[in-house]
Amino acid sequence: MMSRPGISWRGRLSWLPPLALLAASGCAEFAGPGPSAAPPSSAEIADRLPAEAAGFLRGATTEHERDRPGFGTGVEYATRDRTAAASVQIYDRGVPHVPDVPTAPEIEAELDRSVAETLEAVRNRPGRRLAERERANADLPEDAGPGLRCALLHGSYGRLAVRERICVGGAGGKFLKVQVTTAERTAPATDTTDFLAAIARAARGRAR
Repeated sequence: MMSRPGISWRGRLSWLPPLALLAASGCAEFAGPGPSAAPPSSAEIADRLPAEAAGFLRGATTEHERDRPGFGTGVEYATRDRTAAASVQIYDRGVPHVPDVPTAPEIEAELDRSVAETLEAVRNRPGRRLAERERANADLPEDAGPGLRCALLHGSYGRLAVRERICVGGAGGKFLKVQVTTAERTAPATDTTDFLAAIARAARGRAR
């Protein structure tokens, strides 16, 4: 499934003589702008993600693009005590350029799709249930760029009460989706906002 490869509890000029330099600058006035740099691939953006972010440790990376174009790259995270896990997805679904602004219609549509896919996956797993509670923008520190659009889901995996936070934004012209699953009893102590900020900052090439 596109959006959940998955939530897992298993569990980055040579010097020129002055005359030559003047000649080069003169030609540049008439040459027009040079070719723009190619946008980073999903794998290149995923490589920027940190080994640790707000107490979450980086785990496996899964490359989907080769076999499923548009499905990008996924990176797993989890806390040391395994009471919270997250998946970070970088992909484009074939969209030429994904905006960073959380209020963009492309972002809202992708969040709709991600929530629907998550709920469908849970319905197919006996003993699991989830329901969406609310949506809001997750504001990020200025150095992390524009915020993310998030949905909060509550439910249970067997006897374990859980929360799922699904957030979508843009990074490098691609979708940046972060899905965090936390045990309800430890959720208040799990800093998902700092985790979101660290992931967005790195994915957007703004890491400190």
